[in-house]
Amino acid sequence: FQGSYRGSHLELGGQWHPTESAFFFGGGLGFQNLQYHTNLNLGTLSTQSGPIPSTITLNSFYVTLGVGFNWKVGPRILLGGDFGMIVPFASFGSVTMDSKSAAGTSLQAASEAAFGYFGQFILPRITILRLGYIL
Repeated sequence: FQGSYRGSHLELGGQWHPTESAFFFGGGLGFQNLQYHTNLNLGTLSTQSGPIPSTITLNSFYVTLGVGFNWKVGPRILLGGDFGMIVPFASFGSVTMDSKSAAGTSLQAASEAAFGYFGQFILPRITILRLGYIL
């Protein structure tokens, strides 16, 4: 894969400590974006010769659910970790090309359904090290 990647991630989460101990249940809402810029070569499928500048984009809105531990290791310092799952509730993506060929247009149309399907998979989430500061 020769190209460039760009990703962004924004999440708002919270924790509930039912026993007032280090153990917690956590949850949150988030959005993530992944883009891949490359030059696609459609070969004989396109009347345009040579590589075609293209961008593949996947966006997803999701809910997180998990459990974990936070330990107070100093007067205001927390250390912890958690595991859980990412549950997408809306996803969309696209392939954009600088080509007006029939193959390029077909690829762009087919990609929307594929990204909607693959963007709905529930994924594991593991935070090995969480470092926090108490205000």
